[in-house]
Amino acid sequence: MKLNRNKTSLNRLTHRGSKSLKLKLFLIFLTPVLLASLYIWQRVTVITLSSQTKQLRVEIKQRQKTLDYMQIEVAKLSSIDRIEKNIADLGFVRPLFDSIGIISESVESTCADPRGEKENIWVKLKSLQKSLFSGDKVEAKEIKHEH
Repeated sequence: MKLNRNKTSLNRLTHRGSKSLKLKLFLIFLTPVLLASLYIWQRVTVITLSSQTKQLRVEIKQRQKTLDYMQIEVAKLSSIDRIEKNIADLGFVRPLFDSIGIISESVESTCADPRGEKENIWVKLKSLQKSLFSGDKVEAKEIKHEH
């Protein structure tokens, strides 16, 4: 019986030893795999973010070009020459020096036309406003820049 007991205890020791040996081997192989996976994930993330950064830089350049073009269009459309041309097209004339006077708010809003006709100044101003700020807007054209 004593021999059986020794054999049983020996089996237990070797069985326990094999479990811990298997666990150690598993951890030895698992650790490098996990580290390699972490490294690969990190590199993929860096490459993805780098690509997105490049795309955003290109988009910023395109938007800056568009902004520059729009600023040029605003300068063109708000130029004094263009406004004076639109005013002349509407039939407005420059007033004579002696026809300029101060009008109080209590006076009726009619004004004598240099041609002798009476017209409502507010009607002219409203038509000017409609022609300058109506839906008939000049479309901006995109300027193509070479890289």
